[in-house]
Order: sequence, then structure tokens, then C-alpha cells
Amino acid sequence: MKRAASLPVIVVSAWLFLYCIFILTGIALPIAELIFVFSPFLLVWMVVQVIRDKGPAYPELREGQEWGYSDREE
Repeated sequence: MKRAASLPVIVVSAWLFLYCIFILTGIALPIAELIFVFSPFLLVWMVVQVIRDKGPAYPELREGQEWGYSDREE
């Protein structure tokens, strides 16, 4: 995954981690509510960035070939 797609994944994961910490400890519940309100927007942002990622292209499979390891000898 390129940097363009890894940044949203890291940000949203950290956002979820903070939310879990705030909810489980019971401190800063108003902040946890704000995190909950903004989380759908961050999730959509992450999904769009991952879908738009121009990662490495994988080779097309030949007729009758099943998906497997690319480095395996046939």
C-alpha cells in the first residue's frame, strides 16, 4: 500500500483506538461522543482513498489458471 492509502488507514485506526480508550475508561465521554459523530466521515474517507489507490498491478491469469502464488513454478 502506498503512502497515500496508508495514511487514512493509520489515522482511522488511531481514531478508533482513542474512541475505545475513552469509552472503556469512562473519561472524556463528551469527546468520545464527538469521535463517534465524526467517525462515519473518516471511514468513508478511508474507503475512498483505499479504492483510489494505484497499487501494484497483478498479472492477468491465463485460461484455466487459478489464483495462487505468483512466484511458484508451474
